[in-house]
Amino acid sequence: MSLYTTEAMRYINSGKMSAADYAFLIQLGKHCGIHLTHKIINLFGDVWRIMSGVMPSGAYETSHGDSWIVLLYWCLMVAQVASTSRYGPRILQAVKQGEMPFKVYGDDFCAGVLRELRSEINGKVFMQSCALYGAKLRDVEEHDSFLSVVDPIIGEVIRPGVVILKRYFVLRDQVGGGSSLPEILPFRPMSTILFKLGYGLSRTYADMVPIAVALAYESFGINLALHQLAFFFFTRAMEEVRKSNWQQAYLSSLTTTRKKTNVTKFVRKYMDEGASLTVFPNVKKLQAMHIDVDGRGDYGTDAPLPFYFGC
Repeated sequence: MSLYTTEAMRYINSGKMSAADYAFLIQLGKHCGIHLTHKIINLFGDVWRIMSGVMPSGAYETSHGDSWIVLLYWCLMVAQVASTSRYGPRILQAVKQGEMPFKVYGDDFCAGVLRELRSEINGKVFMQSCALYGAKLRDVEEHDSFLSVVDPIIGEVIRPGVVILKRYFVLRDQVGGGSSLPEILPFRPMSTILFKLGYGLSRTYADMVPIAVALAYESFGINLALHQLAFFFFTRAMEEVRKSNWQQAYLSSLTTTRKKTNVTKFVRKYMDEGASLTVFPNVKKLQAMHIDVDGRGDYGTDAPLPFYFGC
């Protein structure tokens, strides 16, 4: 984490900062680099603890930091294997030619390894390498195919491929997507999220409205079986809640941590796309979210970097 804090300095736009301001910022960076990994926190009341090497769950900076750290572990492992294996020259060649892609978001990642190199670089080797730095890698799966095969009628995966961020990936033609959509699309099977409809005690019809809307967004407009089921629950719940001033009652009920957390997650995940807690999204709207607009899908050197300081 100390390395991550130092590395993050490259994202700072110092072009519009005075020399004194930039020097002060550098000193702040050094201070955080020393103290960030160990923080004194107040759990509740008079209970205090020292928290080491942990960032807030769900925070954007945590996702960015975890991504950087996981990528560092991967690069260290590749460098170590390349320096000791007889396949070292081929490994370095594959990296330089982009034949070993590595995608990461937070602590979730997806890596591609050539078949000829699997004996040297694989899940077991990565787990052992991470253990050298005190990190524990869990739930590692290896697949011969990136893509999954699904049954669109029941909304389930019948031959799984790679999973990242709880998403499988399928060919557009397999789910009946239009030609304007990307050739490969994300897919969440019915069974992985259906339990959300019934989870929790004392759930009311008012609770079910935003839950059904959120499930529709989780279908991505691709799992139509899930979208149809969510619409059924939405219409059934709306039949009941229209009988009362349910919206005010629902807002007043947001006093429990669980409900606040659920709504906060929904707002952070979908509100940027114009979502509403009470408006059910149609398939056309959801599928439009897969289409790149104004370079949102740019990456690498083409990606617009946000400068949080000195703008």
